Amino acid sequence: MMLLRISVPPAGLLSTFVGMLLLGLLGGCGKKEPVKDDRPEVVQRLVRLQNLYRQTSGQNQGKAPANETDFKAAIAKLPKERLEDLGVTDVSVVFTSPRDKLPFIVNYVTTGTPGGAGGGGASAAGGPPVRPPNAPGGGPPSGPPSGGGVLAYEQKGEGGKRYVVYSSGQTEEVDETKAKALKLK
Repeated sequence: MMLLRISVPPAGLLSTFVGMLLLGLLGGCGKKEPVKDDRPEVVQRLVRLQNLYRQTSGQNQGKAPANETDFKAAIAKLPKERLEDLGVTDVSVVFTSPRDKLPFIVNYVTTGTPGGAGGGGASAAGGPPVRPPNAPGGGPPSGPPSGGGVLAYEQKGEGGKRYVVYSSGQTEEVDETKAKALKLK
């Protein structure tokens, strides 16, 4: 049995190692592939809507949009790159449920923090102020998950259930009993 012996000078070994390291590092640079999102499309849209709501509130010194017109005007001011980062390619799609094909109801606040945690707001349809579920006298005793009020929800949903997104960004599919407890219209 004959062994093949290769002699690599130490300087050559170091440059080979550095070259391979650089190739590995540079190979990871460039445009990232989007992460596959396995959540239902309705959940993805509600989360995008919540992210846009937070983003537009943040760019306005923490003041949440008062109504749909203000919200859409604030979204229009966001850079295209930021919208892409949030997964938004068509703003109009974000406002509509893919299940019932109706616009989401958004609880716009006029005082307090985004998502209804600090005050009442009007629905997207221009209805009366909506009391956040975690406000005194509102919502179920346990309150919504993670403490945020309901930011947006489906009008009808599907199969007697509707998805909601809380101001915290958490989503939940609720039945009519829970919808009534959350004071959804």
